[in-house]
Amino acid sequence: MLQSLQILQVVLQVAVLVLVIAAVQLHSWAVVELKSSDTLTSSDGVVQQLKFAPDGYCLPLSNGSSECQPFLHAIVESSRQSDDWPNAAPDPLATTLFERDNSSNEEFVVAQALSCWCHTRGELTWYMQGAQNVACLVVLETIKYAMALWGFFATVSLGMSAMFFPRNFTSCHAFSSFTSAMLGFLVTVAWWYYSSSYIDRDHLDKLRLPWYHGASYHCALVAFALATANAQIAFDATGPPRTQKFTRRFIRPTPRINHQDDWDPLSCPANYLV
Repeated sequence: MLQSLQILQVVLQVAVLVLVIAAVQLHSWAVVELKSSDTLTSSDGVVQQLKFAPDGYCLPLSNGSSECQPFLHAIVESSRQSDDWPNAAPDPLATTLFERDNSSNEEFVVAQALSCWCHTRGELTWYMQGAQNVACLVVLETIKYAMALWGFFATVSLGMSAMFFPRNFTSCHAFSSFTSAMLGFLVTVAWWYYSSSYIDRDHLDKLRLPWYHGASYHCALVAFALATANAQIAFDATGPPRTQKFTRRFIRPTPRINHQDDWDPLSCPANYLV
């Protein structure tokens, strides 16, 4: 039974590590679709979607190539542009978005979609805008380094399971499994908080650009679920023997209402030898 649990842990940890690596390599924690069948025509070199990740964004092109930049690049580029978005005036983007030709419209939409990702359109004062950009980058850096630590602890936990360490190492294995699960929880919750707090969804709606969580975020969710199951197995299987006593079910005698004399010790036969 113990060996079967160890094999199950190895399988779970391999799956967690593969999913974490896939989440990093896919670089698609969130996706903004830029292609519309009514307005944009497909051609080589035209950006069709934006893929966002904690370490930056990528512009996949229809010819198979992609252009990736860190978020700081988009923030710096946005800060160099003049602010033509007054707070009181209505947003003119909704009425003028599709009045341009395809090439200029594509660049315009990409620039505005990037400005929505950390609220860098300059609607606030310069110091409030800077503070918001810093907070956005702090959340993104937290997710990025938490992903790196998650991969490290998943590798350590996998190594301990694959080598079948003696019992004095089981506490270290349980700790690494629990830490891996907690880092997965931090990554998934932090990205959910980032996507719900630092994305200008109203402006994306005006741009008529749908966005959704990409494959990397779904890989992280599945990896977190598997890491949680692995941590539970590690604590149940590798804990001290006395910690598993709570699973035992003690059988108590059911009193007999019609035969109360059965509880009288004098009514029982002698159980000793003279």
